[in-house]
Amino acid sequence: MKLYYKPKKYVPAPEGLHHAVCIDWENLGMQTVSYEGNERNVEMVKLVFQLDKLMPTDPGSSEPPKNFSISKRYTQSLHEKASLRKDLESWRGRRFTEDELANQGFELEELVGKNCQLQIMHKEGTYNANHATYANITSILPPAEGASTFLPDGSYTRVKEHTAKQEEALNSFAGGGTTGDPAASDHSDIPF
Repeated sequence: MKLYYKPKKYVPAPEGLHHAVCIDWENLGMQTVSYEGNERNVEMVKLVFQLDKLMPTDPGSSEPPKNFSISKRYTQSLHEKASLRKDLESWRGRRFTEDELANQGFELEELVGKNCQLQIMHKEGTYNANHATYANITSILPPAEGASTFLPDGSYTRVKEHTAKQEEALNSFAGGGTTGDPAASDHSDIPF
């Protein structure tokens, strides 16, 4: 079997205020971040959204059009200065109460399927020596008054679904894919 790599051109989500729906959240675990020249390790999460705008498709493509997706990473914190708290309060249209923060907590899973408006701005940047324009979420607002509910297009598979499928595949491989003979599983000739 021949394998090919055909890089896809990155098309950033358009700038402006867009109707969107939260389609996932992901626990990124411990990440090293740099702030004002200092590096530190912090627990991070990511929120993923889908916009009500369709991505451009290549002429002659047989793939159905998909909506733009965009995500934002946050320190896993509801401290008063944390970006996650600021964006959640802006989205909710009200501040968290002390009881919500201290006793109830906030379940990120509740965000999935909720509509909002995203303010998106472009920023020029370099990644892996490639110069590109990147779309960044600058604010999250409640849905516009009277706006219809926007539903995801179904093209996105949630991270927890990926993880469950990976675990299932590993379990089925471990359970039925071995001979039990240690000599038969010698992989010392694999070059990577």
